[in-house]
Amino acid sequence: MKPNDIEFELSELFEIRTTKYGGRACFARRDIPVDTDVLVLHRALGSIVCHEFRKEVCCVCFLYDNGRTMKVRLMEKCPKLAPKGAGLWFCSEKCRHDFLSRDRIESLIEAYELFETNWLSRASDRAGLEDCQTADPEHQISKTDIQRMWDGLEHSWVPMIDRMKLIRQRSQLPVLNEDEYGCVRFVAHCLFTLATANKSCVQMQAFRSLQSNELVKIQQYPILLKVQENVFKTLYVLLPPQLKPMLTSAIFRHILGSEYGNSFGIWESAECSESREYLGYCVLPEASYFNHSCAPNLAKRRQGERMIFTLNSPAQKDQELCIDYKGILGLPVKERRCILQENWFFDCGCERCLREMVEG
Repeated sequence: MKPNDIEFELSELFEIRTTKYGGRACFARRDIPVDTDVLVLHRALGSIVCHEFRKEVCCVCFLYDNGRTMKVRLMEKCPKLAPKGAGLWFCSEKCRHDFLSRDRIESLIEAYELFETNWLSRASDRAGLEDCQTADPEHQISKTDIQRMWDGLEHSWVPMIDRMKLIRQRSQLPVLNEDEYGCVRFVAHCLFTLATANKSCVQMQAFRSLQSNELVKIQQYPILLKVQENVFKTLYVLLPPQLKPMLTSAIFRHILGSEYGNSFGIWESAECSESREYLGYCVLPEASYFNHSCAPNLAKRRQGERMIFTLNSPAQKDQELCIDYKGILGLPVKERRCILQENWFFDCGCERCLREMVEG
């Protein structure tokens, strides 16, 4: 799956265009007044709550109640399908009902339950796992290295696993750390959405057209290549039959390649942004075409699982619509640009940065 130039309309208020400096951006179709909601997204392609917050955050609306454990569990409604609760907690009966009402949700629940069972059974194996996986700092990962790993999986490991009985397959599973376990659940959520969504809907079109940052991200963090291998192997063995056909190396790599440069943090709702807890992350393909500016004209806010993008100043026709990627607007220009380069691989050239660099 490769990003393409499929034309689709995200909003009647703005359009996606190729910029003069390369890449794509969102531009106002007409003059738009301040406080206009230019994009409202009701559900992510995929999301994950950080493992440390899994019991304290509702997996539907992402409510966080100052560290208190969520009181509603899945197992109470699905004792046979998810006797261990599938690693899911809810803030209310309503959120649990909304989750269970999703089309073909049983396939995702089964996947989560299998992941949770495997995770709990490997607790003793994880005891000495932390920080033992390292990458060679002297070796610069290349596109060839990445493809070699995937060729090995597809042409050697997958055929070997396919010849084994299920119990033997599971004995070949890697031991995951918390981040890898979260990634397994995140990719499964994305696969579920891809399997159940209308293939022609805007979210699917936006996802297919997203740019992958796989190579540049792995070059910066070489350990991610091993993470990808561990996550793919776990999914290949444990995904239930309803979701397994969705797992191809191309789709898997596009999901993670897109997440590397386009994920949105799920933050605690609090008045003071400096003290908010980082609860997890999600991928919102439709919102991933907003570029960053250190003087953004769009503010983003979360209401439950909805994400809303609102103009904080009037926009003129053909003006680019931009957001703040990481809540870094209060930092000096050099720090902002360093953070953006490390996380999103670009040197910010917004008007504010250019002005502040000149001012010194």
